[in-house]
Formats: sequence, structure tokens, C-alpha cells
Amino acid sequence: IKDDVKTTYMLLFIFITILIVFSASWLGLYLARGITTPIGLLVTAAAEVANGNLDVKIDYKSKDEFNALIREFNRMVSDLKENRAKLNMSTIELGHRRSMTENILKNITTGVIALDSRGEIIDINPAAAAMLLLEADYVLKKHFSEAASGDSYKNITQIIEKAYSTNFKLIEKEIDVKIGGRILNLATKITQIRNPVDNKFAGILVVLTDLTELIRAQRMLVWREGAKRIAHEIKNPLTPITISSQRILKSFELPDDKFRKMVEDSLNI
Repeated sequence: IKDDVKTTYMLLFIFITILIVFSASWLGLYLARGITTPIGLLVTAAAEVANGNLDVKIDYKSKDEFNALIREFNRMVSDLKENRAKLNMSTIELGHRRSMTENILKNITTGVIALDSRGEIIDINPAAAAMLLLEADYVLKKHFSEAASGDSYKNITQIIEKAYSTNFKLIEKEIDVKIGGRILNLATKITQIRNPVDNKFAGILVVLTDLTELIRAQRMLVWREGAKRIAHEIKNPLTPITISSQRILKSFELPDDKFRKMVEDSLNI
């Protein structure tokens, strides 16, 4: 029975071998699946995040290290989503503030000119352009000495040059300029512009307030007050003169000596 025993052992050996190979393969596939499945989920989710989809959430639970990794990944995506929402809100608020600032600068009567650290005009509001007879689109990105050249702007350019040469200290001064055949009295105030991030010098802000009409009104008020005082001073002697004249008129019927006395007293007054 040697051949039968040999065949039986061979079949048993082959069966055990197949069983071991199958078990090893199945175990390998199981272990590989435990690694490749979470990695695949992470790769897919990362691709979605890269495309801007922050609503991704990996639903995977296990008892190995991948569970902690996926949990942290989900938390990271949640934080990214929250930060993006905050950033969007900040951007909207920033845009709203910028719009409000532009609206204010556009509608105020005070002239505002912003210059960078090199002296180039980076912004000018309509009031300043109208005040100085400048075209806003033309002067932007140009040096102030080029944009406002000529004797008419001499006082303005001098005070701006002084601001750049004196370490950008606060300057307040009233200047007279003759532009377009009219003399303007401008209250000029120059302040620094600093970068909010690193607090470094970023330029200067020139604020121009037209005081021409105010000064004219003040002069008219002074003249009016002077005229009132002069009228009052003239009125003071006129009152006794009038009274004396009335006394003379009423004394015509008096005797000569009394009439003479009344006339002399009235004339002396």
C-alpha cells in the first residue's frame, strides 16, 4: 500500500499547502485593505480639499493608528472651513469699509491727496482735484513735483518737500495759492501713513481745507461790525444836535434875551 499512502500524503501536503497559501493571501489582502482603504479615502478627500471642497468628511473607524490620522484630518478640514468663513467675512467687511472710505473721500469738500514713500500720488479725491484744477487720472502714479508743476503750486510743493525732509513730522500751515485766476487760502495738514503690518513709513497724507469763503465771510463780518460802530459813533453827536435844534425852533416866541441865551446854549452844545 506504499503508493496509496504516498498519494494520500501528497494530497494532504498539497491541501495543507493550498490552505496555508490561501490563508496567507487572504491575511495579506486583509492587512493590505486595512492600509490601502484609509489611504485611498485620505487621497480622495485631500483631492477634494485641494479643489476647494471643505465639506469633506471621512467616515472611517478602526482601532489602529489610521483612526487617529483620519480624525485629525477631519478636524483640520473643519478648521480650514471655519477659517475660510472668517476670512470671507473679513474680506466682505474690509470691502465694505473700503467702499465707505471711498464714498466719504468722494463726497467730502476737504481735499485729500495720498503719496507713497517716493512722493508719487497714489490717490486723490475729487475735491482736491477740483480745488487744484488737476485731472485725477492724469496725476495718479506721478511724482507730486511733476503732477503739480508751475509757480501756482509752488507753496504746496514746498510744504510737501519740507514734510519729506523733516522726518515726516506733522505739519499744519495756512498757505495762499493762485490757481485759475483765483486766490485760494488753504489750511494744509500733512500726516504720516504707516503700514499697519510692520508699522513702517508708507507715505504721507495731505489734507487741504479751502478757507477762502470762510475768510471772506469773516472779513465781511468785521466790516459790518466796523460799520455798525461807526454808525453808532456818528449817531451819538447827532442826538444832542437834534435836541438843540428843536429847542431853538421852540424858542422863537421867547423874549430876545431868553431867545439869545437859548440859541447860545444850543450852539455851544
